[in-house]
Amino acid sequence: MRSTVGGGRANNASGELSTVAGGFINSASIDFSTVGGGQSNVASRSNSTIAGGSGNAASGLTSTIGGGNSNTASATMSTVGGGRLNIASGTNSTVGGGSTNTALSKDSTVGGGRTNQAAAERSTVGGGDQNTASGLASAVGGGLGNQAMASFSTIAGGGQSTPGDPQTANLVFDDYGTIGGGGGNTAGSDDADPTSNTYATVGGGLGNVASRFFSTVGGGHLNTGSGFNSTISGGIGNIASGLDSTIGGGNGNTSSERTSTVAGGLQNRASGANSTIGGGFNNRSSGESSTVGGGIENVASGIFATVPGGR
Repeated sequence: MRSTVGGGRANNASGELSTVAGGFINSASIDFSTVGGGQSNVASRSNSTIAGGSGNAASGLTSTIGGGNSNTASATMSTVGGGRLNIASGTNSTVGGGSTNTALSKDSTVGGGRTNQAAAERSTVGGGDQNTASGLASAVGGGLGNQAMASFSTIAGGGQSTPGDPQTANLVFDDYGTIGGGGGNTAGSDDADPTSNTYATVGGGLGNVASRFFSTVGGGHLNTGSGFNSTISGGIGNIASGLDSTIGGGNGNTSSERTSTVAGGLQNRASGANSTIGGGFNNRSSGESSTVGGGIENVASGIFATVPGGR
């Protein structure tokens, strides 16, 4: 048998053309397996390689572990670069480093960080802590406690607005949904169907929800885009629930009918189809194609009715 032990102590190279270069209690137990050094490393599958470190196990065909402590590469062509307690168990999966990270599925990747999981085929977690990419080709760049649960969904970063509370993390429920950052934001609808409200987007902010097809919330706090193709640029506590409805910003504004618009202001309500409120306070445009330019407590209730401003 053409196996090689270069040195060290209590090492075992028992496979054909297997090699242990050195170290202590290392084992290359199958053909063409290699352990470079370190301690208590086991390369147990053909063409598996462990460069060094301690307590690592390369049990997948052509699997590789660069170093670190107690890492596992258990699938064909799986790789762990280093770190501690990382697992690459999907075919061609990769964990670059960090601690307690898992790449579970085919072509999945975790770059680093801590307690991250890439659970679906071609899913990626760049880093951070307690992030999960569980949809096909989903991605989480980093942050804390983020979950990209649908196919082609993306969370760039951000995370739990209250550390330790998973209910305040960023969540993408539907396919092609996107969250740029912030905390406690939601894209898509939590109805167990990842195709029900696709392409929803939240740019950032805190506690924002884009829950309908192509709905968008740019940022701000506690805004809800629940209409098909609705848009809220920012502000606080705004609701765009109508088809193609828009809110530019402000506080407590509502655009509830198709193509209704509130540019800003406070507690304005655009409830007529194609109605518009420019701003101000507590204005109402309830008539179809009605307009209130601004001011306080104005009402445009007739078709094509216009109140330019005032009170």
